[in-house]
Amino acid sequence: MAQLKTHRECVGQGRRQIPTWIRKRITEEALSACACGPTRHLATHISSDVPLEIHHIVPYHITKRHELDNLIALCPDCHSKADRGDIPQWALQQLKKALNLRLKDRQHKKKMIETLISDYTKPRNSIIGEGYYTAAAFFDYCSSENLNINQMIELIRDFSNTNLPTTLVLARLYLELDYPREALRCLDKTGYEARKSAQYAFLRGNCWLRAKNYKIALEWYRKTEKRSGTSPKNSLLCNKGDTLLYLAYRTKAKNWRHRYLKLALAEFNKARRDDAAILFNKSRAHTAMGSREEAKRCLRKAIALSKQYPLPYVQLAYLLAEEKDYDGSIKNFERALSRRPRHLYFLLDAVEVALRAKRPKKAKSFLSAFVNNHTYVQSRVRRRIKSLERKIQTHLGD
Repeated sequence: MAQLKTHRECVGQGRRQIPTWIRKRITEEALSACACGPTRHLATHISSDVPLEIHHIVPYHITKRHELDNLIALCPDCHSKADRGDIPQWALQQLKKALNLRLKDRQHKKKMIETLISDYTKPRNSIIGEGYYTAAAFFDYCSSENLNINQMIELIRDFSNTNLPTTLVLARLYLELDYPREALRCLDKTGYEARKSAQYAFLRGNCWLRAKNYKIALEWYRKTEKRSGTSPKNSLLCNKGDTLLYLAYRTKAKNWRHRYLKLALAEFNKARRDDAAILFNKSRAHTAMGSREEAKRCLRKAIALSKQYPLPYVQLAYLLAEEKDYDGSIKNFERALSRRPRHLYFLLDAVEVALRAKRPKKAKSFLSAFVNNHTYVQSRVRRRIKSLERKIQTHLGD
C-alpha cells in the first residue's frame, strides 16, 4: 500500500511537523491513493509502491497552520503540479469536499457493517439459526441503497475490519449470498491458528453443504464435533442431519438410503426437542421413510413453536397435496408466503396445486408473486414459468 511521506522527507527541517492524528485522518481519507489519480475510486483494491505526500491546498506560508480541511494526499508528480499551479486550488478544494463526503459515507457504512458482523458472535433465535437476522438486516440495507450482488460483495470486502478473523466473517456473508465457492476461497486464506478452531470446521462444512458436496461436508462436521469438545449445538446437529438426508436422497441403493435416514434421525434426536428447525428436518426424514403421519405431527409441533418460520408450512402443503387435500395445501402455501421466506421456488409447485384444484386465479397470483420477487432465474425455470402461464390461460379460457 502507498505510504505517506513524513513532513521532514517532504520539506526538510524548517516547518512544524504535521500532527500524527491529522496524518492518520488524511491516510484514511485518501484510501492509500492520490486524490487526483484516475483510479482513485478503486484505491482500496490497488496496491501501489508510490509514496504519497501531504499538500497544503492554500499554501502554508499564507495559513501558517496544518488544518485538516486544507490538507490533501497527492503523489509526488501531482504535488509538484499543484505547487506550480498546474492544478488550480479550486479543483483541489472540490476534490477535498468529495473525499470528505466519501469518508463520512464509508464511516457510516463501516459502523453499520461492523454492528451486523458483531451480531454473528451472539446467539440468536435457535429456530432460524445464528446469523440469519444479521444477514436479513444487511440485505435490507443493500436493497434500500439499490445495490446489486457485486456491489454487496465489494461492500463486504471494504468494511469488514472487526476483531473476528476477517476471512471467517466474509465466508459467512458469502454463504448468505449463496456463493459457497467464494466462501471457500476466503477460508483458504485463513491463518493457521484460526484453522484449528471448531468455528472454521463448521463454516467449511456449511460451504461444502451449499456446494452440494455432501460427503466432504459430513467429514468437516465430524471434525467440528471433535474440536468443540463439548456436547454439539443444535445448529451443528441440524446441519449434520441435513447432510445425511441429502446423501439419502442421492443414493440409489435402498440399504444405504435406509442407513443414511436412520443416521439423520439419530442426529436430530440428539438435539433439543423445542427447536422448530430440528422438527422440520425430522419431518423430512419421516416422509422419506414413509411415516407421513409422524411427519405431519412434527410439522405441527414446529408451527406451534414458531409461527413465523415458513418452511414447516411449505412441507405440510406438499404432504397435503400428495393426499389430494388441495384446499389445505393452498392455505399452507399462502401462510408460508405471508412469512416472507427468502426463497420462493415453492410457489411454482403451489401454482401446479392451484391448477389441480381448478383455481386458476389463485395460480396466477402465486405465479405473479414469484415473478415479482425473482428478477433473474435460470433458463429451465423460465421455461417452466412459460409452461405454467400457458396452463393458466387455458384454465381461464375454459
